[in-house]
Amino acid sequence: MSRFTRTSVTDCSILDTRLVSSGPDTVLDTDKSIIATANTFTINLPIATGSGRLLYIKSVSIGLITIDGNDSDTIDGLPDLTLLQYDCIIVMDYIANKWVIL
Repeated sequence: MSRFTRTSVTDCSILDTRLVSSGPDTVLDTDKSIIATANTFTINLPIATGSGRLLYIKSVSIGLITIDGNDSDTIDGLPDLTLLQYDCIIVMDYIANKWVIL
């Protein structure tokens, strides 16, 4: 059972959505939303600086998608998290070295 909200692709996606089907992949400065479309791979977050940046990440992949904080950065206190098929998260660059799930 997933601890993340299950929603449709259209509910999670916004303008400037980038589709990713393999990795590892690193979030780009221009990314606002990412949809993982296939395979099992890792998406690496940029360094958390406290910018308030929001990222929408959705998995429609049958494989597991790992979201990894940069170096010692954490995501809700964890070094990484895994999305199952149809999971969607919104993460915010909260403060230096900390991403939070909204």
